[in-house]
Amino acid sequence: MGPENSDVETLDLNDATILPALVDSHVHLSMSGTMDQAERLRQLETTGFDRAEGVVQKHLDQHLAAGCHSIEHGFFMGYDNLSLMADKAVFWVRTAVTLQSYGRYLKQIGEKNDIALKNLDHQVEQLQTAGQLEVPIALGTDAGSPAVDHGIAVVDEMIILMEAGFPIEEIIRCATFNGAQLLGIKDPGLLVPGMPATFITVKGAPAGLPNSLRNIEGVYIKGKLVG
Repeated sequence: MGPENSDVETLDLNDATILPALVDSHVHLSMSGTMDQAERLRQLETTGFDRAEGVVQKHLDQHLAAGCHSIEHGFFMGYDNLSLMADKAVFWVRTAVTLQSYGRYLKQIGEKNDIALKNLDHQVEQLQTAGQLEVPIALGTDAGSPAVDHGIAVVDEMIILMEAGFPIEEIIRCATFNGAQLLGIKDPGLLVPGMPATFITVKGAPAGLPNSLRNIEGVYIKGKLVG
């Protein structure tokens, strides 16, 4: 405890990486029904990327005209759509990990997963374009949907962002500050003087991120260890 203020606590976190609280901007508490992702992915393939981007453009125009603040999922966005989002500072809550998870699931049950992997590769390309255009991105996972697990999906989505060329600093921003801004969370996902000491800790140096997030050591809410 601090010598002059009993409300001040000093923490020894020398061997830890400290991050703001992570925000998953697109989750489901639960989803019911049978899982027929193979059929959904076959429908995506038969649509074709070029045609799908045209369909997205039509609906995106309507949403932007209505004043939306974010687009979730965003399959087949295309350059023009992403440029429009960048111009209007509309958040993209990209959930590429769903395709990765579906691909793993389909392989486990003996179904072909090439369509899922093809769409995943396309989404990585779209993320690269979004990064170049400076589209604001808030991390989302679609966790709770079939084959997408809460918590661990955040790490997997961060790894996909790395594969798309995003630096770890920007990825952390997507998973903290950007999500907090989009969702209107009071604590803005920042660790700066004067803000509540709400953060998580993982063992080791920042170079171990994001994989080190698979083993979170401490969760602090307003300076108090809660987990």
